[in-house]
Amino acid sequence: MPCSKQKLPTGHLRLRKPWPEQALNPRRVRWKLLRKGWAKYRLRRSMLLGKPWRVRVQPMTLATRQHASNFFDLGGHSLLAGRVLARVANIFGVSFPIRTLFEGPTIDALARRVEEAREMQSKEPRSEIAFVEAHGPQSLSIVQENVFRIERELPGLPQFNLPYIYRLHGPLNVPALERSLAEVTRRHDSLRTAFDWSGEGPIALVLPAAETGSPLVVVDLAGERAARKGRANALLLKKAELEAEQESWTPFDLTRAPLFRARLFRLGADDHVLIFVLHHIIVDGWSIGVFLEEVSKLYSGFAAGRDVQLPEPPFRFSDLVHWQRRWCTTDSAARQLAYWKSHLRDAAPVFPAEGGVAGALASRIDHEPIHLPNELVARLSALARSQCGSLFMTLLAGFKAMLLARTGRGDICVGTAMANRSQQWTEGVIGPFENTTVIRTRINSDLSFREAIGRVRDSVLAAHARQELPFEILAARLAEEDGLDPASLIQVFFVLQNAMVRPLKLPDVTIRSMGDASREGQPVLPINRTWLTLTLKERPSGIAGSCTYKNDSFGADTVQDWIADYRAILAKAAATPEASLGQLTDH
Repeated sequence: MPCSKQKLPTGHLRLRKPWPEQALNPRRVRWKLLRKGWAKYRLRRSMLLGKPWRVRVQPMTLATRQHASNFFDLGGHSLLAGRVLARVANIFGVSFPIRTLFEGPTIDALARRVEEAREMQSKEPRSEIAFVEAHGPQSLSIVQENVFRIERELPGLPQFNLPYIYRLHGPLNVPALERSLAEVTRRHDSLRTAFDWSGEGPIALVLPAAETGSPLVVVDLAGERAARKGRANALLLKKAELEAEQESWTPFDLTRAPLFRARLFRLGADDHVLIFVLHHIIVDGWSIGVFLEEVSKLYSGFAAGRDVQLPEPPFRFSDLVHWQRRWCTTDSAARQLAYWKSHLRDAAPVFPAEGGVAGALASRIDHEPIHLPNELVARLSALARSQCGSLFMTLLAGFKAMLLARTGRGDICVGTAMANRSQQWTEGVIGPFENTTVIRTRINSDLSFREAIGRVRDSVLAAHARQELPFEILAARLAEEDGLDPASLIQVFFVLQNAMVRPLKLPDVTIRSMGDASREGQPVLPINRTWLTLTLKERPSGIAGSCTYKNDSFGADTVQDWIADYRAILAKAAATPEASLGQLTDH
Protein backbone atom coordinates (compact mmCIF):
# COMPACT_ATOMS: atom_id res chain seq x y z
CA MET A 1 0.00 0.00 0.00
CA PRO A 2 1.50 3.38 -0.93
CA CYS A 3 2.45 5.60 1.98
CA SER A 4 0.02 8.47 2.51
CA LYS A 5 0.42 11.23 5.08
CA GLN A 6 -2.26 13.22 6.82
CA LYS A 7 -2.53 15.84 9.51
CA LEU A 8 -3.47 14.70 13.02
CA PRO A 9 -5.70 17.47 14.38
CA THR A 10 -5.80 18.35 18.03
CA GLY A 11 -8.82 17.28 20.03
CA HIS A 12 -10.29 16.61 23.42
CA LEU A 13 -11.55 13.57 25.22
CA ARG A 14 -15.30 13.22 25.60
CA LEU A 15 -17.21 11.14 28.12
CA ARG A 16 -19.07 8.31 26.40
CA LYS A 17 -20.84 5.15 27.49
CA PRO A 18 -19.00 1.81 27.12
CA TRP A 19 -19.21 0.19 23.69
CA PRO A 20 -21.92 -2.50 23.34
CA GLU A 21 -20.83 -6.01 24.25
CA GLN A 22 -21.48 -7.44 20.78
CA ALA A 23 -19.04 -4.99 19.20
CA LEU A 24 -16.04 -6.29 21.14
CA ASN A 25 -14.27 -8.39 18.56
CA PRO A 26 -10.59 -7.99 17.64
CA ARG A 27 -11.12 -6.09 14.39
CA ARG A 28 -13.55 -3.61 15.87
CA VAL A 29 -11.48 -3.14 18.99
CA ARG A 30 -8.61 -2.02 16.81
CA TRP A 31 -10.76 0.30 14.77
CA LYS A 32 -12.35 1.86 17.80
CA LEU A 33 -8.91 2.55 19.18
CA LEU A 34 -7.99 4.45 16.04
CA ARG A 35 -8.13 8.19 15.86
CA LYS A 36 -10.39 9.48 13.10
CA GLY A 37 -8.08 10.95 10.50
CA TRP A 38 -5.10 8.67 11.19
CA ALA A 39 -5.50 7.05 7.79
CA LYS A 40 -7.51 7.37 4.60
CA TYR A 41 -9.79 4.52 5.60
CA ARG A 42 -13.44 5.47 6.09
CA LEU A 43 -15.84 3.35 8.07
CA ARG A 44 -19.60 3.63 8.09
CA ARG A 45 -21.69 5.16 10.83
CA SER A 46 -20.11 5.12 14.31
CA MET A 47 -17.22 2.69 13.95
CA LEU A 48 -14.80 5.39 15.09
CA LEU A 49 -16.69 6.55 18.17
CA GLY A 50 -13.95 5.22 20.45
CA LYS A 51 -11.07 7.64 20.06
CA PRO A 52 -8.77 7.31 23.06
CA TRP A 53 -5.88 8.61 20.95
CA ARG A 54 -7.80 11.88 20.63
CA VAL A 55 -5.76 13.84 23.12
CA ARG A 56 -3.94 17.10 22.95
CA VAL A 57 -1.01 15.97 20.84
CA GLN A 58 0.13 18.73 18.52
CA PRO A 59 -0.64 18.37 14.80
CA MET A 60 1.79 16.09 12.98
CA THR A 61 1.93 13.85 9.93
CA LEU A 62 1.34 10.11 10.23
CA ALA A 63 1.81 7.26 7.80
CA THR A 64 -1.05 4.93 7.03
CA ARG A 65 0.44 2.09 9.11
CA GLN A 66 -1.44 3.54 12.02
CA HIS A 67 -1.89 0.25 13.90
CA ALA A 68 1.86 0.17 14.52
CA SER A 69 2.31 3.89 15.25
CA ASN A 70 4.14 4.39 18.54
CA PHE A 71 2.26 6.62 20.99
CA PHE A 72 5.44 8.15 22.34
CA ASP A 73 6.86 8.85 18.88
CA LEU A 74 3.77 11.01 18.35
CA GLY A 75 4.63 13.21 21.33
CA GLY A 76 2.90 11.21 24.05
CA HIS A 77 4.04 11.31 27.67
CA SER A 78 2.84 10.09 31.07
CA LEU A 79 -0.03 12.55 31.47
CA LEU A 80 -1.34 11.87 27.98
CA ALA A 81 -0.93 8.14 28.51
CA GLY A 82 -3.14 8.41 31.58
CA ARG A 83 -5.79 10.21 29.54
CA VAL A 84 -5.68 7.57 26.81
CA LEU A 85 -6.13 4.75 29.32
CA ALA A 86 -8.95 6.63 31.03
CA ARG A 87 -10.63 6.83 27.63
CA VAL A 88 -10.10 3.09 27.07
CA ALA A 89 -11.63 2.35 30.48
CA ASN A 90 -14.66 4.45 29.66
CA ILE A 91 -15.24 2.79 26.28
CA PHE A 92 -14.49 -0.84 27.12
CA GLY A 93 -15.04 -1.03 30.86
CA VAL A 94 -11.52 -2.32 31.58
CA SER A 95 -8.77 -0.44 33.39
CA PHE A 96 -5.02 -0.70 32.91
CA PRO A 97 -2.02 0.73 34.76
CA ILE A 98 0.00 3.25 32.81
CA ARG A 99 2.74 0.61 32.47
CA THR A 100 0.52 -1.05 29.85
CA LEU A 101 1.02 1.76 27.36
CA PHE A 102 4.75 1.98 28.02
CA GLU A 103 5.17 -1.74 27.42
CA GLY A 104 2.93 -1.80 24.33
CA PRO A 105 2.59 1.73 22.90
CA THR A 106 0.72 0.80 19.70
CA ILE A 107 -2.91 0.31 18.69
CA ASP A 108 -2.34 -3.41 18.08
CA ALA A 109 -0.74 -4.01 21.46
CA LEU A 110 -3.40 -2.09 23.34
CA ALA A 111 -6.20 -3.83 21.46
CA ARG A 112 -4.80 -7.23 22.47
CA ARG A 113 -4.73 -6.15 26.10
CA VAL A 114 -8.34 -4.99 25.87
CA GLU A 115 -9.42 -8.35 24.46
CA GLU A 116 -7.54 -10.27 27.17
CA ALA A 117 -8.88 -8.06 29.94
CA ARG A 118 -12.46 -8.45 28.77
CA GLU A 119 -12.10 -12.22 29.07
CA MET A 120 -10.63 -12.04 32.59
CA GLN A 121 -12.38 -8.99 33.94
CA SER A 122 -12.22 -8.50 37.72
CA LYS A 123 -15.42 -9.01 39.65
CA GLU A 124 -14.46 -6.56 42.39
CA PRO A 125 -17.33 -4.07 42.85
CA ARG A 126 -16.55 -0.53 41.76
CA SER A 127 -16.97 2.41 44.08
CA GLU A 128 -19.69 4.49 42.41
CA ILE A 129 -19.84 8.27 42.57
CA ALA A 130 -22.83 9.68 44.40
CA PHE A 131 -24.08 13.23 44.01
CA VAL A 132 -24.06 15.36 47.16
CA GLU A 133 -25.96 18.52 48.00
CA ALA A 134 -25.09 21.34 45.61
CA HIS A 135 -24.76 23.99 48.34
CA GLY A 136 -24.04 24.22 52.05
CA PRO A 137 -21.52 22.40 54.25
CA GLN A 138 -19.42 19.72 52.55
CA SER A 139 -16.43 17.56 53.39
CA LEU A 140 -12.94 18.64 52.40
CA SER A 141 -10.71 16.42 50.33
CA ILE A 142 -7.74 15.03 52.23
CA VAL A 143 -5.38 17.39 50.41
CA GLN A 144 -7.64 20.36 51.18
CA GLU A 145 -7.81 19.39 54.85
CA ASN A 146 -4.01 19.37 55.05
CA VAL A 147 -3.78 22.80 53.39
CA PHE A 148 -6.48 24.19 55.69
CA ARG A 149 -4.68 22.99 58.81
CA ILE A 150 -1.43 24.63 57.66
CA GLU A 151 -3.35 27.85 57.04
CA ARG A 152 -4.69 27.74 60.60
CA GLU A 153 -1.21 27.13 62.01
CA LEU A 154 0.33 29.93 59.91
CA PRO A 155 -2.47 32.44 59.35
CA GLY A 156 -2.21 35.61 57.30
CA LEU A 157 0.52 34.36 54.93
CA PRO A 158 0.32 33.91 51.13
CA GLN A 159 2.02 30.51 51.18
CA PHE A 160 -0.58 28.98 48.84
CA ASN A 161 -1.10 31.92 46.45
CA LEU A 162 -0.61 30.90 42.80
CA PRO A 163 -0.20 33.97 40.54
CA TYR A 164 -0.47 34.20 36.73
CA ILE A 165 0.31 37.61 35.22
CA TYR A 166 -0.22 38.60 31.57
CA ARG A 167 0.40 41.67 29.41
CA LEU A 168 -2.46 42.16 26.95
CA HIS A 169 -2.10 44.20 23.75
CA GLY A 170 -5.15 44.69 21.56
CA PRO A 171 -8.86 45.54 21.73
CA LEU A 172 -9.96 43.82 24.94
CA ASN A 173 -13.69 43.31 25.53
CA VAL A 174 -13.85 43.80 29.30
CA PRO A 175 -17.56 42.88 29.72
CA ALA A 176 -16.93 39.63 27.81
CA LEU A 177 -13.98 38.83 30.07
CA GLU A 178 -16.03 39.51 33.20
CA ARG A 179 -18.91 37.40 31.91
CA SER A 180 -16.50 34.56 31.07
CA LEU A 181 -15.04 34.51 34.57
CA ALA A 182 -18.53 34.55 36.09
CA GLU A 183 -19.57 31.58 33.95
CA VAL A 184 -16.48 29.53 34.85
CA THR A 185 -17.20 30.28 38.51
CA ARG A 186 -20.78 29.07 38.08
CA ARG A 187 -19.66 25.85 36.37
CA HIS A 188 -17.16 24.77 39.04
CA ASP A 189 -18.21 24.59 42.68
CA SER A 190 -14.60 24.64 43.90
CA LEU A 191 -14.36 28.25 42.70
CA ARG A 192 -17.38 29.09 44.89
CA THR A 193 -16.13 27.29 48.00
CA ALA A 194 -15.13 28.83 51.31
CA PHE A 195 -13.67 26.99 54.31
CA ASP A 196 -14.32 27.24 58.02
CA TRP A 197 -13.99 25.31 61.26
CA SER A 198 -17.08 23.73 62.77
CA GLY A 199 -16.87 21.85 66.04
CA GLU A 200 -13.88 19.54 65.81
CA GLY A 201 -13.15 19.71 62.12
CA PRO A 202 -13.06 21.79 58.96
CA ILE A 203 -15.98 22.16 56.56
CA ALA A 204 -16.29 23.40 53.00
CA LEU A 205 -19.10 25.85 52.27
CA VAL A 206 -20.23 25.92 48.64
CA LEU A 207 -21.96 29.17 47.79
CA PRO A 208 -24.70 29.43 45.16
CA ALA A 209 -23.47 31.13 42.01
CA ALA A 210 -25.92 34.00 42.54
CA GLU A 211 -24.28 34.82 45.88
CA THR A 212 -20.74 34.88 44.52
CA GLY A 213 -19.58 38.32 43.46
CA SER A 214 -17.59 38.98 40.32
CA PRO A 215 -13.93 38.03 40.76
CA LEU A 216 -12.82 40.70 38.23
CA VAL A 217 -11.81 44.15 39.43
CA VAL A 218 -10.79 46.74 36.84
CA VAL A 219 -8.25 49.36 37.88
CA ASP A 220 -7.81 52.26 35.46
CA LEU A 221 -4.23 53.45 35.81
CA ALA A 222 -4.34 55.47 32.60
CA GLY A 223 -7.23 57.72 33.58
CA GLU A 224 -8.48 60.29 31.10
CA ARG A 225 -5.07 61.71 30.24
CA ALA A 226 -3.66 61.83 26.75
CA ALA A 227 -1.60 58.95 25.44
CA ARG A 228 1.75 58.71 27.14
CA LYS A 229 5.08 58.12 25.51
CA GLY A 230 8.52 56.95 26.45
CA ARG A 231 9.37 57.16 30.12
CA ALA A 232 5.77 57.89 31.16
CA ASN A 233 4.64 54.59 29.64
CA ALA A 234 7.46 52.74 31.35
CA LEU A 235 6.55 54.22 34.72
CA LEU A 236 2.89 53.32 34.23
CA LEU A 237 3.84 49.74 33.40
CA LYS A 238 6.07 49.59 36.46
CA LYS A 239 3.16 50.75 38.62
CA ALA A 240 0.99 47.96 37.17
CA GLU A 241 3.73 45.43 37.88
CA LEU A 242 3.98 46.58 41.49
CA GLU A 243 0.21 46.44 41.88
CA ALA A 244 0.19 42.91 40.43
CA GLU A 245 2.98 41.83 42.75
CA GLN A 246 1.04 43.20 45.72
CA GLU A 247 -1.99 41.19 44.61
CA SER A 248 0.23 38.10 44.43
CA TRP A 249 1.30 38.57 48.03
CA THR A 250 -2.10 39.49 49.49
CA PRO A 251 -3.38 36.57 51.61
CA PHE A 252 -6.84 35.10 51.11
CA ASP A 253 -9.51 34.90 53.79
CA LEU A 254 -10.55 31.26 53.47
CA THR A 255 -13.95 31.98 54.97
CA ARG A 256 -14.89 34.17 51.99
CA ALA A 257 -15.40 32.81 48.48
CA PRO A 258 -14.30 33.00 45.76
CA LEU A 259 -10.73 32.08 46.64
CA PHE A 260 -9.36 33.50 43.44
CA ARG A 261 -8.90 37.06 42.27
CA ALA A 262 -8.77 38.63 38.82
CA ARG A 263 -7.40 42.14 38.49
CA LEU A 264 -7.24 44.07 35.23
CA PHE A 265 -4.99 47.12 35.15
CA ARG A 266 -5.75 49.47 32.27
CA LEU A 267 -2.67 51.20 30.87
CA GLY A 268 -4.33 52.42 27.70
CA ALA A 269 -7.20 51.74 25.33
CA ASP A 270 -5.50 48.59 23.98
CA ASP A 271 -2.95 47.97 26.73
CA HIS A 272 -3.70 46.01 29.92
CA VAL A 273 -2.08 43.91 32.61
CA LEU A 274 -4.20 40.96 33.82
CA ILE A 275 -3.46 38.91 36.91
CA PHE A 276 -5.15 35.79 38.23
CA VAL A 277 -4.31 34.72 41.78
CA LEU A 278 -5.76 31.39 42.89
CA HIS A 279 -5.47 29.63 46.22
CA HIS A 280 -3.98 26.15 46.10
CA ILE A 281 -6.83 24.80 48.23
CA ILE A 282 -9.19 25.04 45.23
CA VAL A 283 -6.91 24.22 42.27
CA ASP A 284 -3.92 22.19 41.13
CA GLY A 285 -1.75 22.49 38.03
CA TRP A 286 -4.18 20.54 35.84
CA SER A 287 -7.05 22.76 37.04
CA ILE A 288 -5.26 25.85 35.80
CA GLY A 289 -5.33 24.38 32.30
CA VAL A 290 -9.08 23.75 32.55
CA PHE A 291 -9.64 27.26 33.93
CA LEU A 292 -7.67 29.04 31.20
CA GLU A 293 -9.16 26.93 28.42
CA GLU A 294 -12.73 27.61 29.52
CA VAL A 295 -12.11 31.34 29.95
CA SER A 296 -10.61 31.42 26.44
CA LYS A 297 -13.55 29.57 24.83
CA LEU A 298 -16.20 31.58 26.62
CA TYR A 299 -14.53 34.91 25.90
CA SER A 300 -14.21 34.06 22.20
CA GLY A 301 -17.95 33.51 21.98
CA PHE A 302 -19.09 36.35 24.20
CA ALA A 303 -16.80 38.87 22.49
CA ALA A 304 -18.32 37.85 19.14
CA GLY A 305 -21.85 38.32 20.43
CA ARG A 306 -22.62 34.60 20.67
CA ASP A 307 -24.31 32.85 23.59
CA VAL A 308 -21.80 30.15 24.51
CA GLN A 309 -22.78 27.01 26.41
CA LEU A 310 -19.96 24.61 27.24
CA PRO A 311 -20.83 21.00 28.15
CA GLU A 312 -21.49 20.80 31.87
CA PRO A 313 -18.94 18.78 33.89
CA PRO A 314 -20.40 15.33 34.68
CA PHE A 315 -19.55 15.74 38.38
CA ARG A 316 -18.72 18.52 40.80
CA PHE A 317 -15.54 18.49 42.83
CA SER A 318 -17.61 18.03 46.00
CA ASP A 319 -19.01 14.80 44.50
CA LEU A 320 -15.49 13.55 43.91
CA VAL A 321 -14.42 14.49 47.44
CA HIS A 322 -17.18 12.26 48.78
CA TRP A 323 -16.10 9.48 46.42
CA GLN A 324 -12.44 9.80 47.51
CA ARG A 325 -13.35 9.53 51.19
CA ARG A 326 -15.27 6.33 50.47
CA TRP A 327 -12.49 4.92 48.25
CA CYS A 328 -9.97 5.33 51.08
CA THR A 329 -11.91 2.69 53.04
CA THR A 330 -11.88 0.08 50.24
CA ASP A 331 -9.68 -2.95 49.68
CA SER A 332 -8.01 -1.13 46.79
CA ALA A 333 -6.79 1.58 49.16
CA ALA A 334 -5.63 -1.04 51.67
CA ARG A 335 -3.60 -2.79 48.96
CA GLN A 336 -1.95 0.47 47.94
CA LEU A 337 -1.11 1.25 51.57
CA ALA A 338 0.41 -2.21 52.04
CA TYR A 339 2.52 -1.74 48.91
CA TRP A 340 3.85 1.65 49.97
CA LYS A 341 4.67 0.51 53.49
CA SER A 342 6.63 -2.43 52.10
CA HIS A 343 8.25 -0.42 49.33
CA LEU A 344 9.43 2.38 51.66
CA ARG A 345 10.63 0.13 54.48
CA ASP A 346 14.15 1.10 55.59
CA ALA A 347 14.16 4.13 53.26
CA ALA A 348 16.63 6.80 54.35
CA PRO A 349 16.65 10.55 53.67
CA VAL A 350 18.95 11.88 50.95
CA PHE A 351 20.47 14.40 53.34
CA PRO A 352 21.20 13.99 57.07
CA ALA A 353 18.07 15.03 58.97
CA GLU A 354 18.25 17.94 61.36
CA GLY A 355 15.74 19.97 63.31
CA GLY A 356 12.02 19.45 63.51
CA VAL A 357 8.97 20.54 61.62
CA ALA A 358 9.05 24.09 62.95
CA GLY A 359 12.62 24.52 61.76
CA ALA A 360 11.75 23.13 58.33
CA LEU A 361 8.87 25.53 57.92
CA ALA A 362 10.85 28.51 59.21
CA SER A 363 13.75 28.04 56.79
CA ARG A 364 14.28 30.72 54.20
CA ILE A 365 13.73 29.63 50.59
CA ASP A 366 15.83 30.77 47.62
CA HIS A 367 15.72 29.98 43.90
CA GLU A 368 18.19 29.39 41.09
CA PRO A 369 17.04 29.30 37.44
CA ILE A 370 17.79 26.47 35.04
CA HIS A 371 17.36 26.14 31.27
CA LEU A 372 17.85 23.22 28.88
CA PRO A 373 17.96 24.15 25.16
CA ASN A 374 15.65 22.60 22.58
CA GLU A 375 18.45 20.67 20.90
CA LEU A 376 19.32 18.86 24.15
CA VAL A 377 15.66 18.26 25.01
CA ALA A 378 15.08 16.70 21.58
CA ARG A 379 18.00 14.29 22.06
CA LEU A 380 16.86 13.37 25.56
CA SER A 381 13.32 12.77 24.30
CA ALA A 382 14.63 10.46 21.59
CA LEU A 383 16.71 8.61 24.18
CA ALA A 384 13.64 8.23 26.39
CA ARG A 385 11.61 6.74 23.54
CA SER A 386 14.39 4.28 22.71
CA GLN A 387 14.12 3.00 26.29
CA CYS A 388 10.30 2.83 26.24
CA GLY A 389 10.30 5.69 28.70
CA SER A 390 9.31 9.34 28.92
CA LEU A 391 11.20 12.61 29.07
CA PHE A 392 10.24 12.86 32.75
CA MET A 393 11.93 9.53 33.47
CA THR A 394 15.10 10.52 31.61
CA LEU A 395 15.36 13.90 33.33
CA LEU A 396 14.76 12.25 36.71
CA ALA A 397 17.44 9.65 35.98
CA GLY A 398 19.91 12.48 35.34
CA PHE A 399 18.83 14.22 38.54
CA LYS A 400 19.33 11.06 40.57
CA ALA A 401 22.74 10.54 38.94
CA MET A 402 23.70 14.02 40.12
CA LEU A 403 22.46 13.26 43.66
CA LEU A 404 24.43 9.98 43.63
CA ALA A 405 27.61 11.85 42.73
CA ARG A 406 27.06 14.63 45.27
CA THR A 407 25.83 12.58 48.26
CA GLY A 408 27.26 9.09 47.65
CA ARG A 409 23.80 7.60 48.29
CA GLY A 410 22.58 5.01 45.80
CA ASP A 411 19.17 4.40 47.38
CA ILE A 412 17.41 7.65 46.55
CA CYS A 413 13.85 8.71 47.38
CA VAL A 414 12.52 11.69 45.46
CA GLY A 415 9.03 13.10 45.83
CA THR A 416 6.96 14.17 42.86
CA ALA A 417 3.43 15.39 42.16
CA MET A 418 1.15 13.18 40.08
CA ALA A 419 -2.07 14.42 38.49
CA ASN A 420 -4.17 11.64 40.10
CA ARG A 421 -6.80 11.89 37.36
CA SER A 422 -6.86 8.33 36.10
CA GLN A 423 -10.64 8.40 35.59
CA GLN A 424 -11.88 10.25 32.53
CA TRP A 425 -14.62 12.07 34.40
CA THR A 426 -12.01 13.98 36.42
CA GLU A 427 -10.45 15.63 33.37
CA GLY A 428 -12.73 18.66 33.12
CA VAL A 429 -13.20 19.28 36.86
CA ILE A 430 -11.43 22.13 38.63
CA GLY A 431 -10.11 21.07 42.03
CA PRO A 432 -6.94 19.88 43.81
CA PHE A 433 -6.63 16.22 42.78
CA GLU A 434 -2.81 16.32 42.62
CA ASN A 435 -1.10 13.87 44.96
CA THR A 436 2.45 13.49 46.22
CA THR A 437 4.16 10.17 45.51
CA VAL A 438 7.64 8.87 46.29
CA ILE A 439 9.95 7.55 43.57
CA ARG A 440 12.48 5.23 45.20
CA THR A 441 15.29 3.98 42.96
CA ARG A 442 18.48 2.09 43.68
CA ILE A 443 21.36 3.03 41.37
CA ASN A 444 25.15 2.88 41.48
CA SER A 445 28.05 4.41 39.57
CA ASP A 446 28.62 1.25 37.51
CA LEU A 447 25.20 1.40 35.84
CA SER A 448 25.00 2.80 32.34
CA PHE A 449 22.66 5.74 31.86
CA ARG A 450 20.39 3.50 29.78
CA GLU A 451 20.17 1.08 32.70
CA ALA A 452 19.49 3.97 35.08
CA ILE A 453 16.59 5.09 32.89
CA GLY A 454 15.21 1.55 33.05
CA ARG A 455 15.33 1.48 36.84
CA VAL A 456 13.77 4.93 37.15
CA ARG A 457 11.14 3.91 34.60
CA ASP A 458 10.15 0.87 36.66
CA SER A 459 9.91 2.87 39.89
CA VAL A 460 7.89 5.66 38.23
CA LEU A 461 5.43 3.21 36.68
CA ALA A 462 5.01 1.38 39.99
CA ALA A 463 4.29 4.67 41.75
CA HIS A 464 1.93 5.81 39.01
CA ALA A 465 -0.14 2.63 39.39
CA ARG A 466 -0.64 3.48 43.08
CA GLN A 467 -1.00 7.26 42.98
CA GLU A 468 -4.57 7.39 44.31
CA LEU A 469 -3.70 6.84 47.97
CA PRO A 470 -3.39 10.34 49.51
CA PHE A 471 0.13 10.97 50.72
CA GLU A 472 -1.29 12.39 53.95
CA ILE A 473 -2.79 9.00 54.82
CA LEU A 474 0.43 7.19 53.98
CA ALA A 475 2.51 9.67 55.97
CA ALA A 476 0.30 9.32 59.05
CA ARG A 477 0.45 5.51 58.95
CA LEU A 478 4.22 5.44 58.41
CA ALA A 479 4.76 7.79 61.35
CA GLU A 480 2.33 5.93 63.62
CA GLU A 481 3.19 2.31 62.82
CA ASP A 482 6.78 2.38 61.55
CA GLY A 483 8.21 5.44 63.28
CA LEU A 484 9.29 6.85 59.91
CA ASP A 485 9.30 10.62 59.48
CA PRO A 486 7.39 11.14 56.22
CA ALA A 487 9.09 14.48 55.64
CA SER A 488 12.39 12.63 55.24
CA LEU A 489 11.02 10.85 52.16
CA ILE A 490 10.37 14.09 50.31
CA GLN A 491 13.45 16.09 51.23
CA VAL A 492 14.05 16.23 47.48
CA PHE A 493 11.24 16.97 45.04
CA PHE A 494 11.22 16.77 41.24
CA VAL A 495 8.48 18.05 38.92
CA LEU A 496 8.22 18.28 35.14
CA GLN A 497 5.22 20.27 34.02
CA ASN A 498 4.39 18.97 30.55
CA ALA A 499 2.90 21.29 27.97
CA MET A 500 -0.62 20.36 29.09
CA VAL A 501 -1.69 23.74 30.44
CA ARG A 502 -3.46 25.49 27.60
CA PRO A 503 -2.38 29.12 27.38
CA LEU A 504 -4.85 31.96 27.73
CA LYS A 505 -6.11 32.89 24.25
CA LEU A 506 -8.28 35.95 23.55
CA PRO A 507 -9.16 36.82 19.92
CA ASP A 508 -7.33 39.86 18.49
CA VAL A 509 -5.36 40.23 21.72
CA THR A 510 -1.64 39.47 21.97
CA ILE A 511 -0.87 37.85 25.32
CA ARG A 512 2.53 37.59 26.96
CA SER A 513 3.35 36.16 30.38
CA MET A 514 5.01 38.64 32.71
CA GLY A 515 7.44 38.17 35.54
CA ASP A 516 9.74 35.22 36.09
CA ALA A 517 8.51 32.56 33.65
CA SER A 518 10.32 29.84 35.59
CA ARG A 519 8.26 30.70 38.69
CA GLU A 520 4.85 31.11 37.03
CA GLY A 521 2.08 29.43 38.98
CA GLN A 522 4.32 28.55 41.92
CA PRO A 523 3.53 29.77 45.45
CA VAL A 524 4.95 33.23 46.10
CA LEU A 525 5.94 32.18 49.62
CA PRO A 526 6.54 28.43 49.57
CA ILE A 527 6.07 26.84 52.99
CA ASN A 528 7.14 23.23 52.70
CA ARG A 529 9.41 20.62 54.18
CA THR A 530 11.47 19.90 51.11
CA TRP A 531 15.13 20.81 51.11
CA LEU A 532 15.64 20.83 47.38
CA THR A 533 12.96 21.08 44.67
CA LEU A 534 13.64 21.07 40.94
CA THR A 535 10.64 22.31 38.95
CA LEU A 536 10.91 22.14 35.16
CA LYS A 537 8.46 23.33 32.50
CA GLU A 538 8.29 22.66 28.79
CA ARG A 539 8.63 25.92 26.86
CA PRO A 540 8.98 26.82 23.18
CA SER A 541 12.66 27.54 23.84
CA GLY A 542 13.28 24.22 25.57
CA ILE A 543 12.86 23.43 29.26
CA ALA A 544 12.98 26.21 31.82
CA GLY A 545 12.56 26.04 35.54
CA SER A 546 13.98 26.78 38.93
CA CYS A 547 15.74 24.97 41.73
CA THR A 548 14.21 25.92 45.09
CA TYR A 549 16.30 25.23 48.17
CA LYS A 550 16.64 25.90 51.88
CA ASN A 551 19.45 28.40 52.18
CA ASP A 552 20.31 27.34 55.72
CA SER A 553 21.17 23.90 54.30
CA PHE A 554 22.75 24.83 50.96
CA GLY A 555 24.60 27.87 49.74
CA ALA A 556 23.85 29.54 46.44
CA ASP A 557 27.26 28.51 45.06
CA THR A 558 26.59 24.87 45.95
CA VAL A 559 23.21 24.82 44.21
CA GLN A 560 24.63 26.59 41.15
CA ASP A 561 27.33 23.91 40.95
CA TRP A 562 24.72 21.17 41.23
CA ILE A 563 22.68 22.70 38.41
CA ALA A 564 25.80 22.89 36.26
CA ASP A 565 26.57 19.25 37.06
CA TYR A 566 23.01 18.25 36.19
CA ARG A 567 23.15 19.96 32.79
CA ALA A 568 26.53 18.38 32.08
CA ILE A 569 25.29 14.90 33.00
CA LEU A 570 22.29 15.25 30.70
CA ALA A 571 24.41 16.51 27.81
CA LYS A 572 26.91 13.65 28.17
CA ALA A 573 24.13 11.09 28.59
CA ALA A 574 22.37 12.28 25.44
CA ALA A 575 25.63 11.83 23.50
CA THR A 576 26.80 8.56 25.11
CA PRO A 577 23.96 6.82 26.97
CA GLU A 578 26.05 3.64 27.30
CA ALA A 579 28.50 5.48 29.57
CA SER A 580 28.38 4.61 33.26
CA LEU A 581 27.00 7.05 35.79
CA GLY A 582 30.49 7.28 37.25
CA GLN A 583 31.89 8.38 33.90
CA LEU A 584 29.08 10.89 33.39
CA THR A 585 29.75 12.55 36.74
CA ASP A 586 33.53 12.76 36.36
CA HIS A 587 34.74 16.30 35.84
